[in-house]
Amino acid sequence: MDRRLRYQKKTADFILIYYSLTAIILTLTVKYYPEYMSARWGEFWNLILSIVILTYSLINSSANYEQRIQNCRLVIAGINHIKRTVGSDQCNSQKIQQEYSDIVKKAEPRDDVDFFRTLKQQCGELDILWWKNSGDHSLNDEILKSSGENFKKLTNLKQHLSEVGGFMTTLKIAFGYLKDFFLFALPVIIFIIPRFWILFNLSEP
Repeated sequence: MDRRLRYQKKTADFILIYYSLTAIILTLTVKYYPEYMSARWGEFWNLILSIVILTYSLINSSANYEQRIQNCRLVIAGINHIKRTVGSDQCNSQKIQQEYSDIVKKAEPRDDVDFFRTLKQQCGELDILWWKNSGDHSLNDEILKSSGENFKKLTNLKQHLSEVGGFMTTLKIAFGYLKDFFLFALPVIIFIIPRFWILFNLSEP
């Protein structure tokens, strides 16, 4: 979760700076180099840029990334402290349960993407291909060969993967990366399209 929140914060901050600079360059291009960018194209693309800047400004203000990242790190630190306490001689089960309960209350609700990445990491550690239903390195095959505590662990892993919907969550992750790629590429596209219009003598929109 910490990694996802930091990525989203950096992306949102970058988009705001990137698109603001693009809007300034676009305005100057329309004014001083009208042969490369006409006023009508400039107005159209400035409107698109303004919408993106406004959207990400609202996302940044409402998402409160800094506080959420800080809370996430405090939760991780608290859980690590409990892990160290459990292995020490001063272990008090009732006190640990209370501390764990207090920490969980501060944590954000689980996101399917974060949970799925954790499950994939567990599959990687066990040399299991999460997407494979049968054959070598498949979860079902490992469950059949396991017993005792390991059988319970693998069965729970399979149940969690079924609940989170691996392929749909993978598509969700891929769509997020495609969206970011499109946002990074759009300012470049803005300056390319008018050149094609001029090159092929097309009428302006």
